[in-house]
Amino acid sequence: MLKKVTFPALLCFLFVAKVSIAQQNEMLIYHPIQTDKAGNIVPWYNPDPATAYDHNLHTIWNFWFNMRRDPNGLPYYMNHQVWNARFDDPRGIGGDQFMMAISSWRLLYAYTGDENVKSNIYFLAGYYLTHGLSPANCKWPDIPFPYNTLIYSGIYDGDMRTGRGVAQTDKAGSFGLELVHAYKIKNDPLFLEAAVKIANTLAVHVKTGTLTHSPLPFKVDVFRGTAALLELPNGDGKPKDTASYTSNLTPTLQLFFDLIELKQGKVAIYKAAADKILAWLKKYAIF
Repeated sequence: MLKKVTFPALLCFLFVAKVSIAQQNEMLIYHPIQTDKAGNIVPWYNPDPATAYDHNLHTIWNFWFNMRRDPNGLPYYMNHQVWNARFDDPRGIGGDQFMMAISSWRLLYAYTGDENVKSNIYFLAGYYLTHGLSPANCKWPDIPFPYNTLIYSGIYDGDMRTGRGVAQTDKAGSFGLELVHAYKIKNDPLFLEAAVKIANTLAVHVKTGTLTHSPLPFKVDVFRGTAALLELPNGDGKPKDTASYTSNLTPTLQLFFDLIELKQGKVAIYKAAADKILAWLKKYAIF
């Protein structure tokens, strides 16, 4: 006996079938959308999330590892912050680019044990140390510059917007922390010594913060020792202070804590600096 199908049930069936067909044909960036039997979106590569995750991690690493080289002989990612398959992007690196890469590869190395990943960590850290630090005799010595103002110079010497001689203190804290991690992997005193120098510079400049001024400035002219003001088109011709405030102080705090735990550097100064930062974060930035 044929079972009767009501008109609403038939409409529901046709709707579900239509949605299913649409999902099969719909693209999400590069790949057709994949769904399970319940209509939930699943990874395009493999419905098993672990398998898809592993594939994606290796795809990202292979893209980075095999990226083309620039005219100065360095990998593209050492000179640019944005990838373009057709031409070289005119901008230099991003402020935290190397530190984020080192952090990612550190986790990827723990996951895969791939020696190429570890070697890239050492390459990034070593090259940045030898081509991107402020002079030892300036007022903010031994901290990294976040930008290469001459794109293919192979030298990092300033800030993208504010110009040469300007560093970002939060990026210095990030780099110092990644150097400590690199030291823990390789046990190379070069990384630890550089991390200590960065921490020393940051710690001695930590002040009691206010509502508008964080304990460390965001951008600093390493030669003048002052926050780096930026000319903005506001009509009055006066530079605006966009450099005295940053709440991105967690990496710097962790740098201090790690060196305190290792009993390396000026431990007492690190403790005092960390206390000021924590007090400021609790009073102003976290409320």
